[in-house]
Amino acid sequence: MYYIRKGGESMNLERKWFYKEYSNREEQQLHSSYETELYFYQAIANGDIPYIDAVSSQEHFEELEGLGTLSHNSIRNVRYHFVISASLASRACIDGGMPLEEAFGLADFYIQQMDSLKTALEIDRLTYEMNMDFTNRMYQLKHLSYDKQNESCPKNKSYSKLIQKCMNYIYHNLHGTIRISDLADHVKRNKSHLSRVFKEETGLTIQNYITQKKIQEAKGMLKYTDFTCSEIALNLGFSSQSHFTKVFKVQTGVTPKVYKEKHGGKAVFN
Repeated sequence: MYYIRKGGESMNLERKWFYKEYSNREEQQLHSSYETELYFYQAIANGDIPYIDAVSSQEHFEELEGLGTLSHNSIRNVRYHFVISASLASRACIDGGMPLEEAFGLADFYIQQMDSLKTALEIDRLTYEMNMDFTNRMYQLKHLSYDKQNESCPKNKSYSKLIQKCMNYIYHNLHGTIRISDLADHVKRNKSHLSRVFKEETGLTIQNYITQKKIQEAKGMLKYTDFTCSEIALNLGFSSQSHFTKVFKVQTGVTPKVYKEKHGGKAVFN
């Protein structure tokens, strides 16, 4: 008969766990149900904005029923749960089709923002912003093609590992020229086969998807940076400033200059 010999520290931890488990039962300190938690993060991954907005705006970390005690320091307890929430949201979104680096990067960003906050109320507010950010991004991802075609997006739409790998490659290479042949080589698939599968799963051609992601990135650059139009065009791999302007207007209905003036202040152009 085999057994594991436990040292003093292991026995001490086992004793502490026994008393903790016992007191949890006595005091009815039960965690929230797995189904409730799963539904919440699936709603984020599905881009269910109304549900996440309603739930996140009315709940506060320290008041949540079934919130586990990870620290007896109330602020530290909220911080720990924030990190867990960011991690679960990012992984749910990855399963739903968000590029891995975007999801992990977003979680890291919000955890870093939380680290400088001092009160539970500030962390509550940031939690709402984080949940809505993840949810909005997933809504845009899942409705990217269906809105254009006046089709309803499947509620639990997800993508195969192959398409997720394509999306990750495109995300990493937005700042440059993306050739479909290079993408096909990266995922080790025939170009025509990959194009067909991508269209079947996303409702978009690969080139249309790349274009929409580049325009999405351009919007951010116009809103939050002082890059000129020609610099943005060069940075995102467009052949010229005029080509970028033309594509941007087709996608958004306005020129980059008008978009900049409306959302980011005075436009800066060469």
